[in-house]
Amino acid sequence: MLNIQDVSDLPQDEQAAYKRFVEAIITRDLPKRAYIRMQLDPMEDETLEVSKIGGVPFLKSLEDIPVDAKNKKMVLIAQINLSELPEQQTLFQADKGLLQFWMSCHTDEYGLGLESFNDNSNTALTFIEDVTTSLTLSEIITFMDQFEYEAENVPLTGTYHVTYAMEEQYLTAVDYRFNDLILPIWNEVNPEFEVESLFDGYDDLMEKVFSTLLPEQPAHQLGGYPYFTQDDLRETEEEIRVYDELLLQIDSEYTDGINIDWGDGGTANVFVKHDDLKRMKFDDYFYNWDCL
Repeated sequence: MLNIQDVSDLPQDEQAAYKRFVEAIITRDLPKRAYIRMQLDPMEDETLEVSKIGGVPFLKSLEDIPVDAKNKKMVLIAQINLSELPEQQTLFQADKGLLQFWMSCHTDEYGLGLESFNDNSNTALTFIEDVTTSLTLSEIITFMDQFEYEAENVPLTGTYHVTYAMEEQYLTAVDYRFNDLILPIWNEVNPEFEVESLFDGYDDLMEKVFSTLLPEQPAHQLGGYPYFTQDDLRETEEEIRVYDELLLQIDSEYTDGINIDWGDGGTANVFVKHDDLKRMKFDDYFYNWDCL
């Protein structure tokens, strides 16, 4: 859960301060959440209903592909088959069905809304309860091949198989609640290194603290606490704090056979409201991505 850092390069007093903080985090009842970590691998022998990042979507009807603000067909970014999730997961109240996240490829903003924070006219989040269809993979491919897709406006190439695992994490250092919930503990156990934020001095030491609370990279996950390449918009935009549950997070990844790039090494997040998630209601969400 904690990404313990090597602090041997720091002065002795800073090493001691870091160790006091880690001990305090471990021994106190601090915010932590279970989440479903996603590991990606290049997909071979693609089928319709499996979990995937990119690829050919499961469809019950050829008319089910969402359209964007220009009334053009979107592309599938993520498909989560709930029946494949770990049995002990509690994020979703159902154990079957498909959650799909779609994006327009006719805008260079990766589907980001421009009118407001909850402008989702160029993305779609859909849930399919009954995973049966008369369509075949080849039929859907043939249908989709007639539409023009601008590959440069999609943050990934290829199709990736998803493997799930349950893990647990502390509140991340980039979450807007960090300064209220975690930073006071640092200042309590290290009054000689008191700071108002992680970027308020002692740069080398604070970088170690920041990295200690980072999720394992790349941070592909369902649920848990979010990771941001830059800032948590909820810190300054209080109206979007109602979207208090991280639903889906897809990070940038450049490994053998995988190429996902949100702008320049960024991360994408989809948030929903807690009550909506409990009701398996996905028509109201907040989507954002940022990059270096």
